[in-house]
Amino acid sequence: MISERLRRLAACLPDGCRTVADIGTDHGFLPIYAVKNGLAQRAVAADVRPGPLSRAADHVAQEGLEEKISLRLSDGFERIAPGEADCAVIAGMGGDTVCGILSAGRETARTMRRLVLSPQSHAARVREWLERNGFRLVREELLTEDGKLYPILCAEPGEETLTDVRRSFGPRLLEKADPLLGQQLIHELEKTAEHLAGIPEGSDRRRPLLARERLLRQGLAEWQEAAARKENDHDI
Repeated sequence: MISERLRRLAACLPDGCRTVADIGTDHGFLPIYAVKNGLAQRAVAADVRPGPLSRAADHVAQEGLEEKISLRLSDGFERIAPGEADCAVIAGMGGDTVCGILSAGRETARTMRRLVLSPQSHAARVREWLERNGFRLVREELLTEDGKLYPILCAEPGEETLTDVRRSFGPRLLEKADPLLGQQLIHELEKTAEHLAGIPEGSDRRRPLLARERLLRQGLAEWQEAAARKENDHDI
């Protein structure tokens, strides 16, 4: 059994995926699931830590998939050659770490047909990296698991210019008025208002909070416009 989050990540692989590289594979559950269910023909399960990689090797062997899943002790894309895999999944780590892996393995990353990324923090920085390195977001999702909110970003080669609002909150999430995003924006606005209420007027400490509040309001307005369009389309 794998988690719903891993299922959703695997489901983001494009039709006809030849080889998926799972960076930070941990127990190897995602590549096993992808290969067993025909979502990828083959897989490379990579991890920088010997312990998790050993557990992944055990799980791969239990499933009899040694010929279809290659295991690599690799720091990011370090031991994955350009063109060896046509899709990659990077999940379970912070956004800065995701950007570091992509930057260090830029040559390999740019050969990917699709990148499936799920940063646990700083998703905006990941979107910015994609924007600056010749990728566009083709799909975004939000899901909750164990009380935490996880974004999933699917990117393919292409050009895209994002506004600050769309970079911060996700262009595809805003366009489809994702319900979880709406809840998140309202929650963050309420928390920001609470923080501002506790800081005296004129204090320099209010400036970043006020800037964040403006960004959140802009994001919520764009989300509400998309939600209204969806409702009108539904009524027609």
